Amino acid sequence: MDSSSEKIRNKSLERIAEIFDVDADSLNDDLDLTVTFEPNAVKFWKRNQFDMVLDDIRDAAGKNSIELLNNGEFEVKTVGDYIRFMMICYEENPKLVQLVLGDV
Repeated sequence: MDSSSEKIRNKSLERIAEIFDVDADSLNDDLDLTVTFEPNAVKFWKRNQFDMVLDDIRDAAGKNSIELLNNGEFEVKTVGDYIRFMMICYEENPKLVQLVLGDV
């Protein structure tokens, strides 16, 4: 794994840990986000954790990445999926990923 991939991986783990308020060391690639975590109840227009993950995915994605999602060619369900999607997005447009994850 090259240094940018390693940085994206680490930043992605930190982001997921921040969203779900867990220790990044407790996360692994096979961890299914939809099974492992329950979102907080939302009131009014406040966003829950799954909304935040979805926002990250949309904010980082460029045109080609969005097409992968829309065509069903890629689905983000696990921590590993989130990391891989951020890597795909980084290849397409690094600046968008950096807006979501910070400096990579």
